[in-house]
Amino acid sequence: MNCRALAIAIVPLLLAACAARSDVAVEPGVAMAKFKMVEVAPARNETGDPGHDPVAATFRDDLVNALVSAGVQVSEAGPPAATLIAKPALVHYESGSALSRWVLPGSGRTQATVAVSLIDKSSGDSVGDLAATDQVWAGGLYTIGQDRLILSRLAGSIADEIKARL
Repeated sequence: MNCRALAIAIVPLLLAACAARSDVAVEPGVAMAKFKMVEVAPARNETGDPGHDPVAATFRDDLVNALVSAGVQVSEAGPPAATLIAKPALVHYESGSALSRWVLPGSGRTQATVAVSLIDKSSGDSVGDLAATDQVWAGGLYTIGQDRLILSRLAGSIADEIKARL
């Protein structure tokens, strides 16, 4: 096999390895234009592993930062009539291993699934639910830190969806 053929075989794998996929599903027909600010509640850890409590808290912090970066007004105690409460939850989390991903793509996968329930603060009614999932399945040492970055990407996806609907 010559060098050019080897490069053609390896480059797509490297590009795919660093391009993690995010999906966001929103309940259809949700009208959120009346909300002027978002209050982010403490995150719930629904993974069943108490060791992931700090990961859930990190996701909450990332969501607050992503909302602010998206231009959404975030308040700790906004007026009920104009406030949407976002209740984040860490549903699934695997920190993975960059070394394992490098040795055998598919092993050492870093993955996370998060959900955010949206509640009308004034009525307490559910407005909708957002869910996002992301994973890194291959890559080498350049994918170190994906266990932290994946939460930031998911928070950005959720924040973009909220911003688009406000």
